[in-house]
Amino acid sequence: MRRLSFGVSLIALSTLVLELMLTRVFDVILTPNLSYFVVSLAVFSFGLAGIYATLRPIPVERDIQGRLVGCSLGFAATALLLHPVINALPLDYLRIAKAPVTTLASFAVLYLALLAPFFLAGYILIAIFSKYAAKIQRLYFWDLVGAGLGTMLVIPFILQIGPGGLIICAAALGLIAAALFSESRIATRTYAVAAIVVMAVPFVYGQSYIDFTYHMEKRGIIKAFDEGRDELVRWDPISKIDVIDETLSPETATPWHKSGDRKAIEYDGGNQTSYFYKFDGNLKALRELMDRDRSTVNEHFWQIGVLASHYLKRDSGQSVLVIGSAGGQETKASLIYGAKYVDTVELVPTVVDLAIGPYSPYIGDIFHNPVVHPHAGEGRSFLRSTDRKYDIIQIYSNHTSSSIAQGSGALAPVYLQTEEAYEEYFSHLTPNGVLHINHYGFPRMITTAALAWKRMGRTDFRRHVVLYFSPSELTLPTLLIKMTPWTEGEIAQLNAYLAPPEIDEKDRLVLMENPLDPSKSFLSDDFYSGNFPHELAERIPADFTPRTDDNPYFGQFRKHVEPLQPDPKSFVDPGTAYMLNSSLVHGIPMDLVHLWETAGASILFALLFILAAAPDRHGAS
Repeated sequence: MRRLSFGVSLIALSTLVLELMLTRVFDVILTPNLSYFVVSLAVFSFGLAGIYATLRPIPVERDIQGRLVGCSLGFAATALLLHPVINALPLDYLRIAKAPVTTLASFAVLYLALLAPFFLAGYILIAIFSKYAAKIQRLYFWDLVGAGLGTMLVIPFILQIGPGGLIICAAALGLIAAALFSESRIATRTYAVAAIVVMAVPFVYGQSYIDFTYHMEKRGIIKAFDEGRDELVRWDPISKIDVIDETLSPETATPWHKSGDRKAIEYDGGNQTSYFYKFDGNLKALRELMDRDRSTVNEHFWQIGVLASHYLKRDSGQSVLVIGSAGGQETKASLIYGAKYVDTVELVPTVVDLAIGPYSPYIGDIFHNPVVHPHAGEGRSFLRSTDRKYDIIQIYSNHTSSSIAQGSGALAPVYLQTEEAYEEYFSHLTPNGVLHINHYGFPRMITTAALAWKRMGRTDFRRHVVLYFSPSELTLPTLLIKMTPWTEGEIAQLNAYLAPPEIDEKDRLVLMENPLDPSKSFLSDDFYSGNFPHELAERIPADFTPRTDDNPYFGQFRKHVEPLQPDPKSFVDPGTAYMLNSSLVHGIPMDLVHLWETAGASILFALLFILAAAPDRHGAS
C-alpha cells in the first residue's frame, strides 16, 4: 500500500505540473485565453476518465497493477510527445480564414494530444480509488500531498529549466509511478533508470531551455528572433521574458519607433511590452531638453503623457509610487522633475533583476539613484504593507496592441482596476496628491473610480478628474485624479506642456474631460456620480459598469458582435471602439472564441467518447 500511495502522489504531482506548465506555454506561444482552454480540458479529461470507468468498470476481483503500469507509461509517453507536437502544428488561429481545414485540423490534433495524458492520469486515480475504496482516506491524503507539491515545485524550477523541462520531468515522474506500480523487479529497475535519464535532460540544457516555437507574431517577436536580435530569455515564475534589441536603423524604424535606441522587454512572447530606453544618466540635461524642446520625447518615453503628473508636481520634494515600473520610464520621469523619494514596484522579479543588474548602465543607472527604492511584488499588496503617503501614484498600462487585437484581456482579472483598488490608491495619496493612470476604457475607469470616491464619503468627483487623449494613442489616454479640485492654472500648465507645437499634431494630448467646463467633456455627469444608472448602462452599446474585486474583468466591454463606431451620443470613445473592433477577426470576437471552441469541442468529444466506450448490447466490457 505504501508504494501505491506514493504512486498516487506522483501522478497527482505530475498532473498539476503538466497543467500549470501548459497554461504558461500557451500564454507565450499563443494567447492568455488558452489558459482557460487548458484548465477546462484537464477537468474534461478527468470527467471522460470517470465516464469510461463507469461504462467499463474493472471487476473488483481483477488485479489492476498491469493496467496501472500501462497507463503510467502511457502518461509519460504522451507527456513527452507534447513538446514536438505543439512545435510542429501550425497553431495560429488567425489563419483560419486563409486555411480553415489546416487550422481546424491542427487544433483538433492539439486537443487530442492534450487530452491523452490527463485522461490517463485521471483513469489511474479512479482505478486506484475504486479498487481500494476501503483505503480512500489514506489514498486521498497522498493525492492532495502530490497536488500541493506540484503547485509549489514549479516556482523554484521554472527559472532553472523552464516549462519544457518541467513537462519532461512530469513525464519522468510518470515513469517512477510505473516503477512503483510494477510487481516485476526488472521492470521496476528499468522504469526507474529511464526516469532518471529523462529527468536529467532538462537539467543538462539548464537555462538554454527546451523551449517552444512561437506560433503567432506578437509585436514582431518572431521577426526579431529570425534576425538574431534576441539578447536574453528567462522563464520567470510570473512571465517569460525576452529582451529584444531595437537599436534604431532604417530597417527597424517604424511609425511607433522613429528615433532613439531601446531594448524591448517582451512579456510572454509579446502579450505585453516595456522598454529599456538608452540613457546616459544626465538627469539635468534631460530635464532641460524636456522643458525646452519635447520633439525628442519618444527617445526616452513611450509618449508625453508619461510625464504629466511629474511635471505638475515638479520640484516640490514629491514622493512617488510607480506600480509596474518595468524598464523605468516612469522612474526616470520622476527623477528629472525632482522627486525626493520613489518606490517602484514590478510584479516580475526577472525584470527588476535586469533593471538593477545587467541593463542598469544602459538605462543610466536610474534604479541605483539613492532616492529610488525598487521592489519586486504586486502593487496592491505593496500598498497594504505601507503607511506612506505619496504625492504621485502612477500606473502606466498593462496591455499592448497585440493583447487588444487578441482580445486576451477580456476575461483576465485586473485587480489594479477595481473599486477596492481605487480606494487603496486614494487612501495612500497626500491631501493634494495625484493618481496618474494610462489605460484603455477610460469611461469604465471613471465609473469605477467614482464608485470608490463615493464609498469613501467624498463628493463632487468631477472637479477632481482630468483626462487627456491622443489620436496616436487611442488605448492609452492619460487620466489624472487629484485629491483637491483642479484649478485653471494647473489645467493651463498641463495643456501647454502636453501639446507643444514642436511635436506631431497626432501625438499631442488633447483635453477630453475638463473639470472646469463639463459641458465640453465627452462623458455625462452620470459617469462621475458613483451610482452609474442601470438605464444608461443598458442603453450604451458597450459595458462601462464599474468593476469590483468580486467582478475584476475590466476588459470585458463587449455586448454585441457588430463593429462599433465612436459616438459621443452613446459615450463610446475612440479607444473602446478601436479595442473591440480590433479583436473582431472576420466577425469572430477573439475575446470569446476560446470559450465557444472549448465548449463545442468538449460536447463533440464527449458524445463520440460515450458512443465509442459504451458496452455492446450483450454487456461485454
